[in-house]
Amino acid sequence: MQGIQSSHAPQTLQAAPEASSRSIGANRHDTGVQFTVKIEDYRQTMQIFNDLARSKDIEVKQESDVHDYNDYGGGDGLYNTIQFSFKPNNKDGTYSPALQMRISDFHREFQEQLREAGIRNYAPEE
Repeated sequence: MQGIQSSHAPQTLQAAPEASSRSIGANRHDTGVQFTVKIEDYRQTMQIFNDLARSKDIEVKQESDVHDYNDYGGGDGLYNTIQFSFKPNNKDGTYSPALQMRISDFHREFQEQLREAGIRNYAPEE
């Protein structure tokens, strides 16, 4: 799965002008989150996600929520892949350094809380 993420990112960066490719790569990494969990872990995962976003004062926008019957490494079954973007807090559509730090903490703490709850994220970790 790591290869899929790696091969997708360079295509995005190549399509952008040289001057903005660095910020696009950073924004894709820093301002979104995607996770894949077994369907039975969906509610608890969303509770963890929403509680953490609220505690970090981070506004989110759900981009997609897809149910899929597959085997992502946990055996054949129903999985949910959810993708969110974090909303910028500056009027010009950028992210303040304080928000970027909270988002970075969010990524780390979300994975930790999933592990503590015994929930496996089958999406590649960033």
